[in-house]
Amino acid sequence: MMTGKHRCYWIATMTLKGDLMKNLMMNWLHDLAVALGLIPPMQPVPIPADEEKRRRQPRR
Repeated sequence: MMTGKHRCYWIATMTLKGDLMKNLMMNWLHDLAVALGLIPPMQPVPIPADEEKRRRQPRR
């Protein structure tokens, strides 16, 4: 019989494993949908560099 402490550890471990499996499944399904052409692949978001910010600022 499990004590309260062991039961909580077991539940937390199963939750972590479940979350891990869910994330792996979602990633796999996303990759499959992209490969089948159902959704477009994710595009990187451009982050402006410091030089671009300086060029846009008016000169003093």
